[in-house]
Amino acid sequence: MSNVILINVDELWLKGRNRAHYVKLLKKYIRRSCKLHLENFSLKNENQRVVLRTKESISDDLFSAITKISGIYSIQKARESSLDMEEIKKVCLEEFEYCLEKKPSIKTFKIDTKRVNKTFPKGSMEFSKDVGAVILIKHGEKVSAKMKGPDLLIQVKINQLSAFITSHKVLGVGGLPVASSGFGLTMLSGGFDSPVASYKMITRGMHQTFAFFHAYPFVGNEVKDKILALGKQIASYQQGGLLIVFPFGEVQKFIAKNCREEYRTILFRWAMIKCCNHIAKEVNTSAIVTGDSLGQVSSQTLENMRLMDEASDQIILRPLIGSSKREIINLSEKIGTHDISIIPHDDACALFAPKNPIIRPNLGYWYEITQKISSELDELIVKLLPTCERLSLSSIRQEQGQ
Repeated sequence: MSNVILINVDELWLKGRNRAHYVKLLKKYIRRSCKLHLENFSLKNENQRVVLRTKESISDDLFSAITKISGIYSIQKARESSLDMEEIKKVCLEEFEYCLEKKPSIKTFKIDTKRVNKTFPKGSMEFSKDVGAVILIKHGEKVSAKMKGPDLLIQVKINQLSAFITSHKVLGVGGLPVASSGFGLTMLSGGFDSPVASYKMITRGMHQTFAFFHAYPFVGNEVKDKILALGKQIASYQQGGLLIVFPFGEVQKFIAKNCREEYRTILFRWAMIKCCNHIAKEVNTSAIVTGDSLGQVSSQTLENMRLMDEASDQIILRPLIGSSKREIINLSEKIGTHDISIIPHDDACALFAPKNPIIRPNLGYWYEITQKISSELDELIVKLLPTCERLSLSSIRQEQGQ
């Protein structure tokens, strides 16, 4: 039975004197996942990796949870052995037989030995041949050794105090540990873009709170349920978070009544940015994250994005700015948001959408209208803020007015 998980870090080895800080933060998130699945375990830094040891069974749920922690390059279930050569061979045979039982179609294998401990009495290639011979003596009628493209690769890692034997390696999300780069507020909608943008910022070490602009009564609660599902999936990569649902219908009515029709879409976006600046003060974040991709829709032209930047006290981050729709959809499939994003939902922006939304605003009119309605809009936002729903994305516990 595998009683060890080898956790290989991604960029942390580049951090020099600050590496210990990043590894400590990474271990904090690993420890949180372990406590949900194990009674007793230990975490130790060994040879530029984090080693998780336990005498309990390592469940698939635990393994999956660790793969979602940013800052990790790869995760491997492993068996641990002493440095006695006969014991290592025995454990390698056990691992091979376990894999053969799980997957009887295995016909070829390879042993790959790496020695950190140079005092080990045999060289890597020689010891790999010895281990392979043990397997062939017992199972040679079923399998053969193959050096390139084997069905099964068993790795033997010989360290200073013990050896690890592993055949199961999964790539992690990479990047930096959550919260190592600060805290942001992400504008979450029901499409593909914003969840993917959020994921990319999580892998850059940003912990996020999420804001959804719910256009009630123009749309029902079905869309809120969809956003909650998206938020929960994305928040699983940062071990939870908070979703703030802002009642945006009154804001849309106010803007639609006071502006030229073709400016509605960009003014809705402008109002959302203003709302986010108010929310950011409450939740103490330093940046706003959006799913903008240059030229994808009318509000995402260079001219319009510049006007959004002008309206914000917070830096606006656009991690998808140069991404194509195909690239975004492919990543949504990888992170588990795709099938939620394709669920149909009502869109109040479409209800108010002009036939020809403005792409390059007339700056004279833009500054005139935004200056005219800004104070009244701010008053409306401040009035609506206490009515926001605040939803925990950890246990999906609703907290009204907090």
